[in-house]
Amino acid sequence: MGVAIPLALESEDPEAYGAGLLLGGPAGYLAAHQFVRSRPVSPGQARAISWGGTWGAIQGAGWAIVLDLEDDRVEDRIWSMIAGGAIGTFGGVLASRSEITPGTATAATAGSLWGLWFGVATSVLADAGEDPTVAAAMLTGNAGLVAGALAGSRLPLSRGRTRLISLGGVIGGFAGLGTALIAEVDDEQQAIAFPLVGSIAGLIAGGVLTRGEDVEDDPYETGGLGAGALVNWAEDAWSLSTPLPTPVWDFAARAQGQSGLVWKIPLLNARF
Repeated sequence: MGVAIPLALESEDPEAYGAGLLLGGPAGYLAAHQFVRSRPVSPGQARAISWGGTWGAIQGAGWAIVLDLEDDRVEDRIWSMIAGGAIGTFGGVLASRSEITPGTATAATAGSLWGLWFGVATSVLADAGEDPTVAAAMLTGNAGLVAGALAGSRLPLSRGRTRLISLGGVIGGFAGLGTALIAEVDDEQQAIAFPLVGSIAGLIAGGVLTRGEDVEDDPYETGGLGAGALVNWAEDAWSLSTPLPTPVWDFAARAQGQSGLVWKIPLLNARF
């Protein structure tokens, strides 16, 4: 927020961004600290709130593209992301009024990301345009969020097993992409079909192979490893997890008049 608000206000003063960087983080920390002092918050509830804000920002960016806000002005898309993040955070707070296990929160997060991918892939296969593709991704992402939350609460799924299932999908998707490269596929639909089929097969295999692994003693947490990257290293131990796509701003691209929103998928997370 400290960086997004000056961007949305079209500020060209470096002091505004400096103030945002100095004040944004501490303000967020103090607000969260005050919130957890006013009521107890479990790890699952905290994850639901934080992902609600992140997912709301993603939705805001996506729908701003679909609706062509103000002729695609970057500043209006940023305002849409800010509003979406605020709404998503509020929704997470409302959801956290009920007990949420870490497994349910992780399943909802993974479900939304897989829904996003399935929406993009199927739209490309259907040869849809840019706006229909983004709209489909937003809708299927929301459907995946709901499906993941229901699966995590009713099966139930542990956080560790959910990550392993998602990891199976990631491995399957990379295997499909590798197969497409080896086969030298030059058709766009076929090129997206290989990783799509591979990821679906990987998710199914992950679900089957991890049966009986539903425990909340999460090895990724007990080992002190952070989530979000494919390969993690900490405390002289290696681990695999599900890489979490993160929207970031490329200021160099924005300075050239291009859209500054890019997605980064971390492959390595190391703690020393």
